[in-house]
Parts: sequence; C-alpha cells; structure tokens
Amino acid sequence: MYQYLGISDAESFRIQIGAQILSISGALTAMFIGDFIGRRPMYITGCASLVVLLICMGISGSIDNVAAATASVGFLTMFNFIYNVGVGSIVYTIAGEIPTSVLRQKTLAISISASAAANTFWSFVSPYIYNPGYGNLKAKIGFVFGVCMVFFLVTAYLYVPETRGRTYEELDELFMNKVPARKFKGHDTLAEQLARDAYQHAEEKQGRSESV
Repeated sequence: MYQYLGISDAESFRIQIGAQILSISGALTAMFIGDFIGRRPMYITGCASLVVLLICMGISGSIDNVAAATASVGFLTMFNFIYNVGVGSIVYTIAGEIPTSVLRQKTLAISISASAAANTFWSFVSPYIYNPGYGNLKAKIGFVFGVCMVFFLVTAYLYVPETRGRTYEELDELFMNKVPARKFKGHDTLAEQLARDAYQHAEEKQGRSESV
C-alpha cells in the first residue's frame, strides 16, 4: 500500500516498522486504561474513531496530489495505534468476560475461529481491491472498511455490554433478565444487593461487639 502511494521501498519498510511500534504502544495503552474507562466505551469509541480515520483516508486517496498521498500514508500508519488502543485489544477481554461459564470455552473457540476465517478472507480479497490492475482503489479502500466499521459501531452500541467490575454471577443474572446491553452499567443486580446487605450486617455486628 505504501509503495502504491508513491513511497519508496526503503521508506515503506521504515514506516512499517514505525507502524508496528505504534501497534505495540496502542496495546500497552489499552492495558492501562481498560479498567478505568470500561470495555463498552473503549470498543464503541474505537469503532467510531476508525470510521472517521478510514473515511478520511478514502477522501485523501480520492485526491491526486503529493499532499493527499502524504495524508493517506499518515492515516494508514495511525490506524495501527487507534485500532490497537480500542477495538484490537479490548475484543479479547470482551470475548473472555461475556460468555457464561458453561459455554465460555466453546464461545471463545467459535469467536477465534471466526476471526481467523475473516482475516484469511480479507488477506486474499484486499490485494484485489487496492492493487493496480484490479480494483486499483489504493487508499480509497478506506471507504470499504469505513462502511464495515459503521456496521460494527451500530452493532456494538446495540449488543456490546459493559462488563467492567462485574462478576460472572452478575453477568449471568443480567443476561437472564434480558437487560439491554447499554443499561448493563447502571443496573442494580440481586447479587449486588445481597453483597450490600451482607456488608451492612457485618458492620452492624462489628459495631455491637465493639460497644459490648
């Protein structure tokens, strides 16, 4: 892709090394902020950011001048950081926390297999989309993946719940009660109520023993 945008072989290699460093930086950033921001906000914000980035890359790829090509290179390189700080890292946490304990192993196996199948599909199809002599979209391929990310953004808003700070017992209760995904965060579960009652009872018992 870098070469098709007019970047030399040597410079493309150096940019790609920098892109991998950005990927590592994004994953490390996600590791530190995941428990503060939450799974759902990170995933939705990541999808929205990628929509904007990919559409901008498609627009710059539609303009035939040096400045636009440079912008396309920048958008393509920054994709590595934005993807890994949001969607790329948090999906593994979501996939591990959402399934019920009975079906967790099968759910993870299916999700990882589906991901590998999708990656295999795009690794074959993408070159035909952006390579000269075929689709020749080059950076305009951002429109294709940008539209895909819009679908994932809408799906995430409707179906990806917030699991931060929730026990598996609470998650099972929320799913059994068919609580909408966007309301998981503020919903007060029976497990939380029982925990508060037990804590309050322990506090009262300790207070009585101290007074005696």
